[in-house]
Amino acid sequence: MIKLISLVEYTDVEEKPIKSAIKNKEEIQILWGNGKIFLPKNIKTNSAKALKDLMSNPIAGIFNFRNNSVKFIFWDDWSDFKFVNKVKQFLQDMIRLKYITASWKLTIQNPKNTRLSLGGAKVNDLLNYDASYTKTIPFAFHGTSSYFIDDIKRKGIVPNIYLDDEHFNWDKGYTINSNKQIYLTIDYDRAKYYADHCVDHLKDNGIKSKPVVIRIKNLPVDNVIADDDIETNMGMLQLLNMIYHGKKDKTYISGIRQSGQLAYNGRIPPTMFDKIIWLK
Repeated sequence: MIKLISLVEYTDVEEKPIKSAIKNKEEIQILWGNGKIFLPKNIKTNSAKALKDLMSNPIAGIFNFRNNSVKFIFWDDWSDFKFVNKVKQFLQDMIRLKYITASWKLTIQNPKNTRLSLGGAKVNDLLNYDASYTKTIPFAFHGTSSYFIDDIKRKGIVPNIYLDDEHFNWDKGYTINSNKQIYLTIDYDRAKYYADHCVDHLKDNGIKSKPVVIRIKNLPVDNVIADDDIETNMGMLQLLNMIYHGKKDKTYISGIRQSGQLAYNGRIPPTMFDKIIWLK
């Protein structure tokens, strides 16, 4: 059974229960939020501080001192990318406290089936992951169809305006520049959705094909711009930005953090492909 351990603050850690868990090789759940490690039950919901802490989106990690592993369970695959820096800070704090090391095993689990692991790595792998997106996009995915794959292998991923074929992934975009851009996502499942959409669109035109996802590793940000959704829609974060600063935040980094999506102004050559994934 998982024990829930309450830690007040990094500077005032309840070391006794943690050391006890380490000594007894137990599995415990720890929450990190706003620089503090705590449990929601310790927050009085009638205070302003409580609301601030509750709205800070605390990160929950399950630490297993028996096999030196930590796992996180996220619920909304593409939007959870905005929490990467918080997870990194959480793990760095745990390392500074000498409760874990960078060599611990790290797993991300499926919330619908917690016995199904979505992949594993080392804590150090995540700490080295560049979540700033200011130099490169570590991984970007493009969903398409097998109908286009031969051309893509020869020419790369090309904006619709430069294609001779009348069949596109989408009938039209949101802006006049949509057909001059390539659309990518940092979420693999979202790319699968767009690949399925592409296949269905072609099927409506009498063309049979299979969904394909192309993975690009370390995409340079020189030609990366905000996705159309950021250009044309206003989410709650952008609304708050408008209220406080009088301007809309339309940077590609905001787009990635809000929706996991981005656009690329130009062609992505085949030499930049890291992997081509054929789906059933």
